[in-house]
Amino acid sequence: MRTKYIRLRILILGLMFTLGFAVIGGKALLLQVYDGPWLSRKATGQVEDSLKAVGKRGTIFDRRGHEMAVSIDVTSIAVRPPKVKDVDGTVKELARVLKKKPSEVKARLGGGKRFVWIKRQATPRETDAVKQLHLPGIEFVADSNRFYPNRTLAAHVLGFTGMDGKGMHAVGAPNLTDDVWLYGGDAATIRETVVNGRMGQMPAFADKLGEQRVRLLAAYVLRMSGSGQ
Repeated sequence: MRTKYIRLRILILGLMFTLGFAVIGGKALLLQVYDGPWLSRKATGQVEDSLKAVGKRGTIFDRRGHEMAVSIDVTSIAVRPPKVKDVDGTVKELARVLKKKPSEVKARLGGGKRFVWIKRQATPRETDAVKQLHLPGIEFVADSNRFYPNRTLAAHVLGFTGMDGKGMHAVGAPNLTDDVWLYGGDAATIRETVVNGRMGQMPAFADKLGEQRVRLLAAYVLRMSGSGQ
């Protein structure tokens, strides 16, 4: 009788272990096979982040080798909010150093994003001041700023770029990263820009160049795009 009781206990114990291993195996199968891709994407999103880097634009020279447009190395300041330990203290210090309103800085940090810009193309003094704060979550990203030594000289040919190195049609400048980088696809539109200027950014050259030179310049600019051939 006692032997049967012991055997029954062993059998029940074995069934319990078997059932436990079956449950664990089934759960592992569910996680690895069915939920594996979803869990992998979720884990990757928690530990990885992407930042689109814009390549540095090349220098443009005139035919004598003088610089017409150059890119200067600068630093942009960013914050990863999840890594910030003292939000109020960080907001206060960044606002003080960068001369921004605390409410503006706090709104950026509290937007729910994992990466936010605090100051694009900061000055060396601003960059050094923020580095001396040693604040957790602050990152310094290598960036470049476009500089035109002669200001608006040959602006119709050189174009104009914003912070991301792209031309802005809103201010009358071509986007040099587009396939067609000239503002206007025909000689008449280019001639109108040269004569009348555009959006207060590109000056008018009708009085300075005269009709004949305006036509020559418009034809030259159009030919540079390959459209005039």
